[in-house]
Amino acid sequence: MNETTKTEAAEIAAILQSYINVCGITQYVEPIARNFDVIEKIKCKLRICNMPQIMAINAERRAARFLISDADYHDLRLPDRAQVLVYCDKISTFRYVDVLDWCKRQAAAGHIVAVREYNPPPFESVCVWKSDPDKHGRIKKLFIFGGLTNAENTRS
Repeated sequence: MNETTKTEAAEIAAILQSYINVCGITQYVEPIARNFDVIEKIKCKLRICNMPQIMAINAERRAARFLISDADYHDLRLPDRAQVLVYCDKISTFRYVDVLDWCKRQAAAGHIVAVREYNPPPFESVCVWKSDPDKHGRIKKLFIFGGLTNAENTRS
C-alpha cells in the first residue's frame, strides 16, 4: 500500500510544520490529497485540502478547521505576494509529469514544495526524510524542491 501511515504522517507533518514556523508561512496546500492524515496535524492560518472526490468526505471531517476543495490541482491559484507551503503525497498515481511540472513552477514562483515519493524528482530537490522500508523493501522519502536553501529550514 502506498498511503502514508499515521506514524509517517506525524513525522512528515513535524517537518512541514518547521517550515511554517521558520518561514512565517500562513497558507498550507495539499493539491492532490487522498486523506487528512497530514493536514490535520498542521497548524497554519489557512489550510487547503484539494481532494478530487469531495462527495466521499463525511460531515465530521468537513467540520475541521481547513478548507476542502475539489478543483483540479492545475486550477489552484497560489498567491503571488505570500509564500505557500505545498505538500504532495505520492504523486505517481496521478499524472506524474504534469504534477511535477506544476510543482516545479510553484517552487520557481517562490513557494516551498514538498513531495513524498520513492525516487527523487528529476530536478533540484533534497531528501529531508526517509521511512523505514516497507514489506517490498521500498523506502518512502520526502523531497523539498529548491535544494539546500529550503532544506535548511528543517533545522529550526
